[in-house]
Amino acid sequence: MPHILILDEMNRTDLSRMLGECFSLLEDRNQTIELPARNGDGAAMKLRIPDDLYVIGTMNLIDQSIEQIDFALRRRFLWLLCPFDAEALVGAAESKWKDLKSGLEWNRVEPDFRKLAAAAAALNRQIHDSPLLGSQYEIGHTYLLDVVVFLRNFLGARPTRKQNYLWNKKGEALEPVVQVWNLSLRPLLEQYLAGLDATARNTELDRLSKVLLKPSVAE
Repeated sequence: MPHILILDEMNRTDLSRMLGECFSLLEDRNQTIELPARNGDGAAMKLRIPDDLYVIGTMNLIDQSIEQIDFALRRRFLWLLCPFDAEALVGAAESKWKDLKSGLEWNRVEPDFRKLAAAAAALNRQIHDSPLLGSQYEIGHTYLLDVVVFLRNFLGARPTRKQNYLWNKKGEALEPVVQVWNLSLRPLLEQYLAGLDATARNTELDRLSKVLLKPSVAE
C-alpha cells in the first residue's frame, strides 16, 4: 500500500533546508545515503526514500513566495494546475450541507448551488479576461463554501422556504451569496487590486460583483 506525504503551501518555507538529505533522494529513489547523525550503537544512520512514498506539494501561484521554489526542486516534481472546478464546488457544498443537518434535503437546494457554481465560473472567466487581473487570480471553490453556513443561518432552525434559497425570482443573489461576496470574495479581490487607485479598484470590483450577484445564468 502506498504512503503519501502532503506538503501544504510548500513555497512558504525553505524546502532545500527543510528536506536536507531528502532533497536529492526525491530524485534518486531507493538510493541509500549515510547521515551525519549516529544511532545508539554509534553507527552512522542511513536514509532511503522508497518508491511507494508519494510526496504531494500544494501552493498558490499568486503568492510571491513562489519565487523561493528553485529549479532544482521544480524538476523533482510533476506540476498539475488545479483551477476552479464547478463540480468540485457542488460536491463539497453537498457534503458540508449534509454535515450541518439543516433539516432540508440536499436535492431541494442543489439547483441553487448549481446556479452559484455557474455564476462563479462566469466570475472567473471575467477575472481571467480582465487586464487588471488574469488567470492566476481566478478564485478557487473553497472561497465560496461559507455560503453553506450562511444559507443554513438564513433559513433558520426550521426551514419553511420551498424555493429561492440562494437566488430570487429575478435571478439576483439573496443574502447568503451577498455575504460570501462581501465577507470572502470582495476582500480577496481588493487585495489583488491593491496597487490601483481607489476609483479604478472600485470600478473593477463593482463590475465583478454584478457578474456574481446578478448572473444571467440564474433565471
